[in-house]
Amino acid sequence: MLIGINNSMSLNMSLFFVYVVLGSILLLWIYLFIVSIKSFLKITSLKSTANKITATESNPLKSNTILTKLTRLPAISKDYYHDTDITNQYSHHLPFVSVIVPARNEEKEIERCLVSILKQNYPSFEVIAIDDSSSDSTFEIMKKVKEETPDVADKLTILSTADYEKKPDDWFGKTWVSEKAFERSSGEIILFTDSDTNYSSPYTILTSITYMMKENLDVLGGLPYLRLQDLLSKIVMPLWNLLSLLLSDAGKVNDPNRIDIAFLLGSFFLIKRDLFMKSGTYKVVKDAIQEDFDLAMVLKRNGCRLRLVKIDSLVSALWSRDSITLWQGIGRTIVPVAVRSLKKVLFGLFSIVYMAVVPFIICFTIIFGIVAFGWNVSNELMFFSLVSCFTVFIGAYIKGLVQYKEKNPWYAAFSVFGAFYLAINYLINIVPLLTNRRKIVKWRGRTYEYKMPPTRQ
Repeated sequence: MLIGINNSMSLNMSLFFVYVVLGSILLLWIYLFIVSIKSFLKITSLKSTANKITATESNPLKSNTILTKLTRLPAISKDYYHDTDITNQYSHHLPFVSVIVPARNEEKEIERCLVSILKQNYPSFEVIAIDDSSSDSTFEIMKKVKEETPDVADKLTILSTADYEKKPDDWFGKTWVSEKAFERSSGEIILFTDSDTNYSSPYTILTSITYMMKENLDVLGGLPYLRLQDLLSKIVMPLWNLLSLLLSDAGKVNDPNRIDIAFLLGSFFLIKRDLFMKSGTYKVVKDAIQEDFDLAMVLKRNGCRLRLVKIDSLVSALWSRDSITLWQGIGRTIVPVAVRSLKKVLFGLFSIVYMAVVPFIICFTIIFGIVAFGWNVSNELMFFSLVSCFTVFIGAYIKGLVQYKEKNPWYAAFSVFGAFYLAINYLINIVPLLTNRRKIVKWRGRTYEYKMPPTRQ
């Protein structure tokens, strides 16, 4: 009798624990959805259209179906539209812009990038494309673009490795060539952009500059549409970016009082020349593999008026190209963060496992127990477990739809595998920092060594 009572109590405690775990997971997802929506609404979208001539905040309640609401979700954010009236307002003092394009092994992307920039409808700009020791035909394609666009060839300057000094050992590749290109520039505003970007609107620069001037900003960072080319990236990236909001809320970047939160994307950011020089240029982040993040922190701590905006209708870019660059890109992101704050990365690992892996483990365990051992599981618990799994799916699907324009739900259906992938990547990158206190990171054919700071005695 006593054994039976003990077994019953143990079973009840186990069920209570499962309910608590599933309940806490759902609460965390609700919190994450709230953070995601607030972050989304805080970031203005820059758009260019010949017809609409005002900044608006549209009403999502006009949609009739859930699918329509989801596919039109970006419309609930604040939109800034370029128009001819705004152009006329600033036409007499539009600044000269220098567009700097560092390129390393980008033979597949560099031509489209440069052509899309040269086609910009902006009165005064130059493009400085600099080859970062490419081992493919990137430099030859740069020269071909200049030769085949004689009408705008005077706007394009091509720099090869022979045009600048050899990189010192204490500089990283991209920071070095970006600095060398900046030294050749003459613009009042510097636009740093990656060589895999595509300016899908001819008014990208004009829209960005007029918004920057209208808002009296020192630095304007753009969040482009990130193209996902491979299957694994389509499964992993939406989930990772959604869960990353728990660690870094992009909406808080635009809060001038939060000097502890700042980042830029190398794919597109504008900065005033004099301010960039006063801040130390790339010299202050010369050995940073995440130079855009580190530079943003320096700029914001110096009191710069920095703002992030969505430019997904104006610019597209690549983050990962295949499974290798996806794996290396995630490691390139989390290792520098772990060196600065190991607790932050460990919390990121915990959120991935607890919020995106544990629900499926519980659900699969319950189903297996029912099938293999005839467990008598209540309908409420089964329903609760399935809802937890569905929450992961719907979160990944909405993120993929809004940020990556991916409407296929099958990628979100495999988000559990994406969660396992992320957890393994985190562990492989964190463990060497905990054991050997160092980690080698590979990126774009180069290797970088990160070391944990010495422990305090």
